[in-house]
Amino acid sequence: MKFTKAIEFKSCNKTVVKKAVTFDTNSKACTKSIIVFSVDAVLFALSLVGLKVENEERLTRALIRELGPETLNGIGRLIHEFSEASSAVDKARKMFSILKILYDNHVLQDAISIAKDEMSTWDWIKTGLLAAGQLIAWFATDGAAFIAECALVILSATDLIEDAVKVDKDCKK
Repeated sequence: MKFTKAIEFKSCNKTVVKKAVTFDTNSKACTKSIIVFSVDAVLFALSLVGLKVENEERLTRALIRELGPETLNGIGRLIHEFSEASSAVDKARKMFSILKILYDNHVLQDAISIAKDEMSTWDWIKTGLLAAGQLIAWFATDGAAFIAECALVILSATDLIEDAVKVDKDCKK
């Protein structure tokens, strides 16, 4: 699937240059990059609530199982916008949009289940209740709570930012 997004460079509220960017998510390299970014995005979000997933391969399989090509294309577009975002708050907003798609497609639930399987019952009771409360707050506030928390740390998430750049490299035509 291809989409073109016009990018405007403005100076004193006047358009100086308008450049069209073509983004193609049909290649295997592009799809792989989107999946890698999505796994890292889920791991990043779970780390914000104190959950850790050791088995990234299981999470990757769950992500591939839950997401179809249309959803991957939508995530690819949002990753491009994440990469282009200029501030931490804008990046956090785009990250929430990506996580919302992953949540709607049950990927976050699968990741939480994987984290639960890797913990003892007592650890899950301690950590899981706090994590569940925080996840509910993120989505109940339409992302405001997540954006505030995420904006504080998103620029230090170098793996995530590098993965977004790789998506752009692999998907731009």
